[in-house]
Amino acid sequence: MIRERRVGLMAAVLGFAAWAGDARAGLIAWSSPRQISGDADVLTNGTADRAYVFGGGGDTINGVAFTNFANQAGDTSNITGTASEGTFGAGNGSLGGPYRDLVSNSIYGSIGTFTLNGLTAGASYEVEVWVNDSRGGGEQTRSETISGSPTLQFNTAQAEGGLGQYLVGTFVADASRSQTLAFAPVVGGVVQLNGLQLRDLSTAAAVPEPSSLCLCAIGGLAASVLAASRRRPRA
Repeated sequence: MIRERRVGLMAAVLGFAAWAGDARAGLIAWSSPRQISGDADVLTNGTADRAYVFGGGGDTINGVAFTNFANQAGDTSNITGTASEGTFGAGNGSLGGPYRDLVSNSIYGSIGTFTLNGLTAGASYEVEVWVNDSRGGGEQTRSETISGSPTLQFNTAQAEGGLGQYLVGTFVADASRSQTLAFAPVVGGVVQLNGLQLRDLSTAAAVPEPSSLCLCAIGGLAASVLAASRRRPRA
């Protein structure tokens, strides 16, 4: 009977461990949308993996080199759906030249997904996405979500000259070595993408993730229970 209890407990612990590992793989944890304001919006955590503008020639912003997505080599990223290029302004002139180019140029339309390929399984990544439309009229109320993110506004002032938002998310690459961003319109019927960068956080100082700490605690609890069961006198 004691042996059966031990086997049952270990099976439960191992089952939970497998569930916890799978539950976090490939899921994106999004922050709240942030207002486009200046070069420091471009994050520099970890190391650069790739960074794209959508229209224009690309440039360096806050030390990060962006390239035009149309000029990417290989199949490191790809888009599904229909997209057109457009230039929709960049606020009232408060942004620096290269950053102004990033937020003024875009692809828009019925973009379905944007997939990041060639990732390292088990590595942690940070993705940053920009949308902006500084025009007035009906376009100023447009918004979208990306893979279950909070709603991202194209123009937070909802007025000509206003600026949009950017979004930051983190995820752990799973065995597929790819991550798909799924776009969905909220208001306006179209989706848009002005800029995107991906950063590898695995090169930063290793900090235990909450799920890892949880598994360690469960492992310790299981060991304690097994030790206690061995000390009990046999019936």
